[in-house]
Amino acid sequence: MAQAEELYSAGQYAKAQDIFKDLAENTANSAILAERARYMQAECRFARGHLPEAVDIYHKLLLDFPTGAHRREACARMFEISDYWLNDFREELK
Repeated sequence: MAQAEELYSAGQYAKAQDIFKDLAENTANSAILAERARYMQAECRFARGHLPEAVDIYHKLLLDFPTGAHRREACARMFEISDYWLNDFREELK
């Protein structure tokens, strides 16, 4: 986990994302670690501009950990992405 977080901090989102995904999907890991890894996997996608994939991962996080520690951040990020997607529509309305 520490290695993936260092990669994330260094801006190497693609490499970090792969490690976070492996950690999140490893059922031998604790729920706390798996939840954090899933959230960070989504954050990597978001940072890379892969918004549809990020939303999918945030959604999976909310399904797997509905009352988890990262629920608020995941919901806020999904709202931020949805709001961004609506900008084109808002422009059409003008």
